[in-house]
Amino acid sequence: MAITKSDIVAKASEKFVREGCRRVTMDDISKELRISKRTLYETFANKEVLLEAVLIDIKELMRQNQAKYFEKVREKGANPLYAMLFTMNNYGQFYERYSLLVNDVARSYPELMEKHFWPKANAMKENLKQNLAQMQREGYLRDNTDIELAAETLAMFVMQPLKNTNESFDHNASVACELSFTYIRGLLKTEHIARYEQEEDWMRKNLTN
Repeated sequence: MAITKSDIVAKASEKFVREGCRRVTMDDISKELRISKRTLYETFANKEVLLEAVLIDIKELMRQNQAKYFEKVREKGANPLYAMLFTMNNYGQFYERYSLLVNDVARSYPELMEKHFWPKANAMKENLKQNLAQMQREGYLRDNTDIELAAETLAMFVMQPLKNTNESFDHNASVACELSFTYIRGLLKTEHIARYEQEEDWMRKNLTN
């Protein structure tokens, strides 16, 4: 049976996730698949092209997991508070799972990291605005909360740590999550903080693979 493009991406993904993309060579992948380097290079012009295909594949897996997690959120109560918690929590879980690969990509191929895995600040801000506005309508937030400012601040709390080159990317993602959890808690009316903490605990324990 002929080796397909999907076969190559799957095998490369296994090796990149397990060993990191800097260590793995095209020669390693061709040997593991038992194909010639010529065949490999005819399918993927170079390692960066293959790596991008792997990242796209992983990103799709992340999207599928998100759909599964959001179904759990809907079953739990379809509350914007849960959705907000999920969004922040899921980044940390994802980067921890693929930490070696992601850290290598962040160091060696930052343009691919920005293209595929850094949240888009404007899109994130708009999504946060919608969730915060719903939380405000349902009476969760403190009176006179500035939704625009809160969404912009939350987006910054996610984006800024991810760009820190002095720490590993999974560490930065964890910092982004913790900053976000803390900030959201600060927006809540006092009577909702205990509930928030209960839901945060539920999210951390249950929204995992």
